[in-house]
Amino acid sequence: MSDPKDGVNILRIGLRHVDLAEFVRQDDLLWRAPILATLDEATRSQLLGLGRVRSMDAASALVAEGDLPEAVYFVLTGSIVLATAGGAIDLATLGKGDVFGLAALFSDAVRPSAAAAEEGARVALLPSEAMGRLVRSVPELGKLLATIAQERRARANECAEFFDMW
Repeated sequence: MSDPKDGVNILRIGLRHVDLAEFVRQDDLLWRAPILATLDEATRSQLLGLGRVRSMDAASALVAEGDLPEAVYFVLTGSIVLATAGGAIDLATLGKGDVFGLAALFSDAVRPSAAAAEEGARVALLPSEAMGRLVRSVPELGKLLATIAQERRARANECAEFFDMW
């Protein structure tokens, strides 16, 4: 089996092919990522069992500003740039273990920013419905994700205000 394509849940570690949960378990940084650290091992495995892996080439878009939210994304490898104002304002560069797409959990509004691979990247797509159920059953995770979403929203507003001044 080759490298994962969209919708595939198998990744390669050396010569072995493993599922998403095993891939994350083998990577200490991913396993200790804030989105997973609040969960017990069974819940982590359950969450990762819901995910699909997407591989992206450099500069390829994952979501566009204004898209309807359908998933929360967890960066497995590489880096993702979040941008707004048609790409004119970079809001954040996210790396291994970071999560984005949180608007899917807290609102039915369209995505406030675009996301694209800065370099080759792999992300886990976690369906928003399944993530919503998990957030309701694990309040600590919901609080963590709400805090991350609020901080990103504040950063986006600061950038937009600065951009408007010019």
